Formats: sequence, C-alpha cells, structure tokens
Amino acid sequence: MKRFFYSCMLFLLVLLPFLGSCSGSQPEATPMGSISTGKEVPLVTTTVQSAGGTITVNQPDSPLDGMELTVPANAYPDSREFEISYRPVESQSFGPEFNPVSPVISIHNGGGYSDEILTLTIPVAIPEGHFAMAFYYDDKKGTLEGIPAVAETENSITLVTRHFSDIVAGSIDEAALADAEVDTGFFPGVDDWQFTNYGSYIAPGGHCAGQSISALWYYTEMKSAGEPSLYGRYNEGTRDFWYDDADAYRFASTIQRDIDWDAWAARYEAVKAKYQSNKRLAWNQFIYAMLLTGQPQFVGIKNTQVGGGHAMIVYGASGGALDIADPNYPDNHERSIWFDDGEFEPYESGANAQAILDGHSKEYDLILYMGASSLIDYDTIASRWAEMEDGTIGNDRFPSYTIKTLDDEGKATPLADGFSTSFKTLFIGLESDQNTGMYVYRDETPISPDQTGFYPLKPGNNLIGCYIVGSVNDEWKYIDFQYFNIKCDQPTTAVTGGKPVITSFDGPTSLNFDESLSLTGTYTFSVEVEGGTPPYYYTWKGARMPQVLVEGEEYYQVTISPEDMRQPGGIRDGLFLWVTVRDSKNQHATWGGVGNTEFLYSLYFTGEIDTVDGVTKVVDNTWEVKKEPEE
Repeated sequence: MKRFFYSCMLFLLVLLPFLGSCSGSQPEATPMGSISTGKEVPLVTTTVQSAGGTITVNQPDSPLDGMELTVPANAYPDSREFEISYRPVESQSFGPEFNPVSPVISIHNGGGYSDEILTLTIPVAIPEGHFAMAFYYDDKKGTLEGIPAVAETENSITLVTRHFSDIVAGSIDEAALADAEVDTGFFPGVDDWQFTNYGSYIAPGGHCAGQSISALWYYTEMKSAGEPSLYGRYNEGTRDFWYDDADAYRFASTIQRDIDWDAWAARYEAVKAKYQSNKRLAWNQFIYAMLLTGQPQFVGIKNTQVGGGHAMIVYGASGGALDIADPNYPDNHERSIWFDDGEFEPYESGANAQAILDGHSKEYDLILYMGASSLIDYDTIASRWAEMEDGTIGNDRFPSYTIKTLDDEGKATPLADGFSTSFKTLFIGLESDQNTGMYVYRDETPISPDQTGFYPLKPGNNLIGCYIVGSVNDEWKYIDFQYFNIKCDQPTTAVTGGKPVITSFDGPTSLNFDESLSLTGTYTFSVEVEGGTPPYYYTWKGARMPQVLVEGEEYYQVTISPEDMRQPGGIRDGLFLWVTVRDSKNQHATWGGVGNTEFLYSLYFTGEIDTVDGVTKVVDNTWEVKKEPEE
C-alpha cells in the first residue's frame, strides 16, 4: 500500500540542517615518468583455494627471495591461480626522489578486488638513513600510486592491498620528509565537493569516505585528463543552497555505500597492529607519496577511546602539518593534522557536520595512511559516474517516490516541469512506499501550505523546489531534491522604475564574549535599496542550514544573535549572514546594477585568547569584516 502524504503535515516536523567508466572520450594525462626494465623472470605459479593460504618465494638467488603473500580465507569466492614474476629495474625517469630498491613485481590472479585485505611482504635493500615505500606502477600512464604499509624493517616492507598490478619499491633520504613542503595542486574550494557532509537516507551516519574518495578520484582521473575542477561543477542552484545538488549529493552517498567504508576501515585497523605504535611510518608515507606522485592522498582517522572514524583528503604539507580537505568543512583552507616529535596531534572533527553542530565532535587520535585505490575499489567509482551524469544515481538505493498535484478534475497526477495553472495556489503532495516527507521552496525560500496542502504562487513563473527526506532511526535524512517551473497565469503589470540596487549593507565590526568565552549579545544589520518598484521584500539567512531567519517587507533591518551566524568549526572559521532583496515586481536587487543578488556579511576573529593567572580570557577582541560582493 503506497502512502500519500500531504506536505502540510510534514511541516510539523523539525527540519534538520544535514539537513561505468566516465562518459565520453578523455585525453590522456601527462605521464610522470617511466621505468626501463630487463627481461621478465618467473618466480611462482600456484593456486590458492577459497580457504586462503600463503605464497612464499623460495629462490636464494632471486632479489625477492623470502617474499610472502598472505591470502586470508574468503578473500575470493573460489580458487585463484597466482602467477608472480619480476623485471629488474635498469633505469627510471621519475627523478632523484625515487631510488628503486626492488625490481618491478608482477602479480596476476585474474584481476578484481578481493573481499579481504591481502598482505605482501617484499624484501628490499634500504640504504642507511632512507625511507622506503611501495607503489603501483602503471607503465601505460607513466604514473606511480602509493600503497599502504603496515610494517617496515631494514630489509622488508609489508603492504596491504585488495588488488594487484605492477609494484615497485623506492626509497628517499628520510631527512627530506621531516619538514617537507608539499603542494599537490589540489585545493579546497576548487577540487573538493561544494556541499557539506550531513549524511543521507542511505548513509545516515555521514558519507565522508564517499565524498572524499570520489573527489580524490575525480582529481586524479578526470581533472588530470582535462576536465574542469569539481567544486561547483555540479552545483544546481546557488552557492549556499546545497539541497538542490541532488545528483552529486546522492553520488557521494552511493559511493559511501558501495565501498562499505566502515567495514574496510575496521579490517585495515585489524591488520596493522604495528602501525599504531609507529606514527612516523604514516607521516613518511603521506609525504613521500605526495612528493613523488604529486597527487593528494586518502586518510582515515579513528578515535581509539570512544570509537568512531572519519575520512578525508591530505592534499599537501607545510610547517610540520598535513593539509586537510575535510568533507565536514568544504572550501576550508585552514584544516591541518599536526605532527610533532614523532606523534600526530589529535584532529577534531565529527562523523558528519550535524554531529559537530550538535556538540558531538571528537578528537581523532589515530591517523591512517590509506593511499587511494589500494583498499577502495576505484572501478566502483568509475562505473557510478555515468549514473551521476545521467541523473539515475542512487535509484537502486534511495526510496522511490512521486511528487503529485491535482488536474482540472481534481485527480492526483504527477507534477511536471512547466505545469501551468490559472489559480493562485497549487496542491503538491508526495507518494511513496516508505516513510518519507517533503519540504517545499519557492525561489529557494521555504513556503508553507494551507491545511489542505495547497501552496501559494506568485504571478508568472514560480521555481518550486521539493526537498524529499526519509525517516531513519527517528531522524529525517536526505533523499532527493527536484525543481519544477510552475507558471501562474495571474495578471501582472509591466516592470517600471528600473531595477533595484543595493546601496549599503551595514553591521557590527566586532562581537562580545562572556566569562565562559561564549559569544554573547545581539547585533543589528541593515540594508538600503534604491530603484525598482517598492515595496521591497527582504530575506535574511543565517549560516546553520543556511536557514531563513526572517523575511518580509518590514525587514530592512534585523537584530540577531551570533548563534544564527555559526557554521561548524571555531570562530576563526567565520560567522556568516546573507540577505537578498527583491521589489514588488520580483526583481532581485544587485550591487551597482550588475552582479550578485545575494549579499554576504562575515566576521572572522583575529584577536587572541590567552590564559592569564589561571583564567582564560579574551586579551585582544579584534575582528575582520568581509563583505561579498565588496563595496
């Protein structure tokens, strides 16, 4: 039995602020280098049953004598034949930072990813004072990719992986890694996703891994091949209205489910017993992989005291810290994981951005180098990409639904883009097999229905947005967002008086603290408009969704508390307030008659908080005000 919900009932709910291969031919990325090798030397050909087993190379005259590959039980659903060989390295063009310490190793077993983590111990001859690391080598693309190691001795490296291709180990003077400055070219606000990780119906705890690994995949596979930067490429509406980025948001959640992040993170932690006590091994892998490949890396973090994990991107390093792109803080350039005296300082974030807003952030004390495709199936991401671009992404996972209206005879019918009516109101309802709900927007502003489910329309075109949510563990989580252009054939008059223009946008230049160092007080903001056809209609948005604080013709001035301007993070990350103004002819006011129709007022704390005589207090209460667009 399908359930047909009238949207008016759903406004009784509390709205939460988490609220195949790529299509087309792609140009090849520029090769990084190449390795010239000698004749291939066979080592082992053997069959491993589904119960698992260990393959050991026993050839005293071989540089790989003692190499050991462990295949756990149920790694493959059936038996697999493994063929292992190597090719001596004669020369390479990856530069002086790559000193080969192993031959190029080839392991063939039919391809694909295993269902359990495999471990491979490679004999190596590491020069004194050097750090060694293994890499996948793609001779066709001319690229290297780091493989996570769980242990390293003077003469061996133990790797973890789920798939094989050509593998080679290289070394570098370890002193070059201690305070290295690394810039991979990846940059938040350019190469991460534009939306925040609030999770969804199929990933209620968050989709940090799906969001991070898909951005990493796009950067290394798509942007490197000539595609545009990711940030904003699939932004379906305004900069700060993330709900309508439906295909991209559902893509990140789908990848989260596909890769089964929590399960693989747990498996990885289980096989790296020595890893947790050797933090420098992780630091060296991040730095060496970025130095040598020029690519950002995947990082997993864990809280070893109360549990919980998170996934992010490491895109550079400077001053003894890893530069972090955190999906809970998109377009944030200030996130870092510090490394000092052989230890990582705990990194504070959360399972998702809503958890942070609710006061449930955590300090993650275990930092794990995850590489990129070693443990995460890149083929899964590539196969989902076409679904994202054709708008079918998530249809196999998210609940199905139909948005309906009433035809001229009063019968329910699917709402279609371009629907036209001569009435001032429109019925909008939701039909689904699951426990779903809907919030309705007009021109990105929430609108409420009457008691019978009819929504108000304005003369002319109405851009109606339908935000679909579903109940998961007593919380309403993201399912989808759809736009409909609805024409209301009501009489209107021609626009007169020109277009409205913002002439000033003013607010406080500093904020106050109380004794507990919480921001306190209320603050007044105002906007002035000229031109157009008054009266003007003002919409003020805070930063937590962003959400509408007040709207109406009388709100040329608003008084709010700092909490309305808060986003996840500290006050140095900024507090934000937006305003839009339109006149009675629905013309949006611009600055100077051109450009943006949405105006931002932000404050950043630039002062100092210090502890004096055992008391923590603000010793320098200074702020920086920024406006967009600038006056």
